[in-house]
Amino acid sequence: MKRSSMQIAIEHGLARLGGDEFVLILTRIKSLSPAELIAENVTHELSKPYTIDNHEINSSASVGIAYYPQDGRDSGELLQKTDLAMYRAKATGRGRYRVFAPGMLTEVQQRRQQEEQLRSAVAYGDFDLVYQPQIDLETLQITGAEALLRCRNSQLMTLSTRQIIALAEEMGLICSVGTWVLDLACSQLAHWRFLDASEAFNISELSALKVSVNIAPAQLLADTFIDSLKKILAQYDLPATILEIEITEASLVSAIT
Repeated sequence: MKRSSMQIAIEHGLARLGGDEFVLILTRIKSLSPAELIAENVTHELSKPYTIDNHEINSSASVGIAYYPQDGRDSGELLQKTDLAMYRAKATGRGRYRVFAPGMLTEVQQRRQQEEQLRSAVAYGDFDLVYQPQIDLETLQITGAEALLRCRNSQLMTLSTRQIIALAEEMGLICSVGTWVLDLACSQLAHWRFLDASEAFNISELSALKVSVNIAPAQLLADTFIDSLKKILAQYDLPATILEIEITEASLVSAIT
């Protein structure tokens, strides 16, 4: 931090809120420019490596800025707006600062609505599975199908499946969603095998089909995953070889590091 910025910080007041969060109050500024300059200097200085016990340590800071009185007339409201701006700074890449904007409140409200709708969708099973055929390029025969999640909730239709899954992971709901997907996929497999055994149908390929299911790292690493999978397979009288579990390397590495 530049000396002038440090002097301003000490003069106006710097305090620790808790954990790794600090608040800086500037009382003698007439515009946002000095606050932005200090925020820029703080993020710059804290990004420099430092040494502890002969180990080089790297850190960063994300800074949110709220301005009195346009962003709030009391400390609680100003801290709330500053917090929103700080999380926006984190979301756009750490080591940055952001000034609060009214649109951030709209985003927070939208996010809360999405969370409420996703909880409702999980509670009521408001999802569907669609199946994408997997084809052997040499024989051009269908060898299996990939189960793809779709949400029927009208409030969540603006989100992609990837965004819905990411939201479920953040909310701790991904295991519930994943278990529902596994159960429905196995139910569909059992139905296909029933049709193959039925005299009313002559589709011998159905019994050989496999279904591929994408599993989130949090679900795969859960202590209950293996037992839950065995229970579902046993419920529908299916061999384990008929179900393929898919997980991306990047997501797994991210979950265990």
